[in-house]
Amino acid sequence: MSASAMSLWSDESTHALAADDYPIANRTVVEAALPYADTVFVCFDIEWLDEDLPDTADCEAVWTDVREEFEPLGEDRWDRDSPQFRAPLPDASGTVERLASLVDGIFGNHFLFRLALQRGGESIYFAVPHHDWTHIGVNWVGGEEFRSNVSDALAPLWACLVPDEIRIEWTKDGRQYRVETDSICVSTIDGSSTTCYGFHSVAGVTVEENGRRVSFREPDRNDSAGFAKRLLTSLYDRVVSPPDAFEFDDPATGREFARIVRETLAAYQPASGAE
Repeated sequence: MSASAMSLWSDESTHALAADDYPIANRTVVEAALPYADTVFVCFDIEWLDEDLPDTADCEAVWTDVREEFEPLGEDRWDRDSPQFRAPLPDASGTVERLASLVDGIFGNHFLFRLALQRGGESIYFAVPHHDWTHIGVNWVGGEEFRSNVSDALAPLWACLVPDEIRIEWTKDGRQYRVETDSICVSTIDGSSTTCYGFHSVAGVTVEENGRRVSFREPDRNDSAGFAKRLLTSLYDRVVSPPDAFEFDDPATGREFARIVRETLAAYQPASGAE
């Protein structure tokens, strides 16, 4: 396993998963990634084995199979003391799908601490389920085809891939603003405090004053399939919803911010005709 695959995963990540129903969306990404991967790596939080929860038996069954079928990791491991294993693909594909299904449960969501799929020593999929955190990497030959296939697989769901990068940033009234992966973040200039907002209560944006102000439109609360659903699952602490509007000194930045929000919301919605 390459050192960059685990310790420097951020160097390989190109896209993050944003999803309303994370377990289903994550499992969809895993299924789309398996044909491209040659190795699986998994890390468990075995303290959860002591819990008596509805899905404990399922987790114990997979735990038994992994110990029998997978190779324990030695020095090539995440910086964590929990048990870690790897196995070749496609031989272990069935077990990987079972691992991904554990995320549906309260126990499994924590017991499956980390899961990664590699291709040629580089991680193309990496997840920390208890944070609803899934990233993919596409900087390899065939990576764009992989990204496209993942996006197509997610199309029927309230889910999408977003670029794993700072997509836009600006400064206003002594604060720094940015859209980073799937969050709108506001920081003090010295970086001592950061608050990130989700798009979960945003139905759209309106550009005002030619871009000097961008206001948010709330969803129809009676629309059960609307944006009352949760979109964002970053590792930042987030409040319930963003302010009513953001203001910009540069109107071009405001218009670009509105474009990014609209693009993300459009990608997040299920494809026409999908449930």
